[in-house]
This record gives sequence, C-alpha cells and structure tokens, in this order.
Amino acid sequence: MKTKFLGAAAALALMTSASANAAIILTSVETESVALTSTNFTNAPMVFDKFDGSLGTLTRIFLTLQGTVQGTAQYESLDASPTTVTLNLSATIDLTRPGGASIVQALPVANVVDNPTAHDGTIDFGGTSGDIFAGLTNTATSNQTLTGPVDLALFTATFVGETITLELDASGASSGSGAGNLITQFFTDAGAVATVQYEYDDGITTMSEPGMLALLGLGLIGMARIRRSRKA
Repeated sequence: MKTKFLGAAAALALMTSASANAAIILTSVETESVALTSTNFTNAPMVFDKFDGSLGTLTRIFLTLQGTVQGTAQYESLDASPTTVTLNLSATIDLTRPGGASIVQALPVANVVDNPTAHDGTIDFGGTSGDIFAGLTNTATSNQTLTGPVDLALFTATFVGETITLELDASGASSGSGAGNLITQFFTDAGAVATVQYEYDDGITTMSEPGMLALLGLGLIGMARIRRSRKA
C-alpha cells in the first residue's frame, strides 16, 4: 500500500510540475510617429522606452511600422499613337536600429492608370497626352518580432528611464510605364507610425487549475489513508 501511494505521489508531482508555468506578460503598446515629409530623408528619430528589467526577463519585442506615401504624379506621353500609362507613387520606408541596420520596412504605393492620346504637340503635363494627379496617397503596414539575444539586450534598460532612439529613413521609389516615350515627374512625401511592445517572463511560477485540483485530491486521499492506518 505504501509503495502504491508513493508511486501515485511521484506521478502527481510530475503532472503538477508540468502544469506549473511562469507568467508571460505583455507591456502596453508605445507609439511614435514621423509626420509626412518630402523624400528623401534619413535618421528621423523615433524614441521609445526600453524594457524595464526589474519586471522580469525580456523574451520578445513586437514592432509595427505603418508607412504612408502622399504626393503628386504627372506625365506626358510623347508616343505617336494612343497608349496606356501607369504611374506608381511609392516610397521605401525603413525603421532602423541605432547605427542604421534595418528592423522593419514598409513599401506604400499609390497607383493610377490613364489613357492618353497620341502626343498633342505640347509638353505641359496636360492636354490630351498628359495629366497631373494630385493628392495620391496610400499606406502599408509591416510587422517584425525580435527574439535574438543582441536585440533583447539592446532593448533592455540598464538604468531607470533609459530610452532607445530608432531612426526612420524614407526614399522615393516612384515609377511610370506604358508609353515608349514617356516623361514623368513625382513629388513625394512620406511618413510613418511605429509601435513597440515587449513580452516578458516575470519569473513567478503559477500552477494550472487541474494541477491544483489534483494536488488537493491527493492530499485528501493521503489524509484518509493515514486515518485508516491509525485506526488499524
């Protein structure tokens, strides 16, 4: 009887140990933005609080970059016959680590398609063989999760209130196509909103409800057997 009871206790110990887990917690989301600015630009600062190591051990860093492109696209077709012209107002937007290495990239594109006639004899981005499209805009969102030890150390504070400055770079990437002889011109602004959120292990071990109930049940069984053995 004693051997069976000890075996059951060992099995339960393994079960409850497996069901005990440290709590994984997410911090609140921190947001920074860079207003629409004429491209190209580099090193626009985005300052975030580093993870407070007193809370526990940093395990993952979630970053989101929502890039926006806005501007004007214009063209003149010099072709001798009607054609179809496609204009893509675009920007390459990078959120970088201190030092310039890219973390996450967004590629917003706003496009328009037009059908000009044969060249009307005047290069004016108008008439029947050209046009101007103002107010074009679009956004693109990209996500990145960092888990490497170098990044985890980089984003963990070494003193209270320490921050990390990430940098935003944006360059125009616009293009036009369709006519064999085509003049294009683009005026491009870019901006972005970035968020950072930390996941960490607080180091406090918790037990699942099934494990707690099993432990309680074993305790009751043990007490009952002790009482029976005393009566015997």
